[in-house]
Amino acid sequence: LIAFVVSTEPDLNVHQQHVCYLWEGVTSSIFLIEYITRLIVVTEARKYSEKGPIAGRLRYAVTGPALIDFLATFPFFIEL
Repeated sequence: LIAFVVSTEPDLNVHQQHVCYLWEGVTSSIFLIEYITRLIVVTEARKYSEKGPIAGRLRYAVTGPALIDFLATFPFFIEL
């Protein structure tokens, strides 16, 4: 969040903008890996394994926390 706020500063030079963009890319990639990992292992929980491998993952993907993570992670990749 701090990197995003700093990147909106109009007085940044090109190098500083690049550093902010790189930092946003690294952190977004880490969160993407974490999100995908949770989708892979979520069926280990009984609540989601009872639905089957696909339906259980879809059921998890529409929960509040999963949607918030999705909305927080993917704007960087959509912008690319």
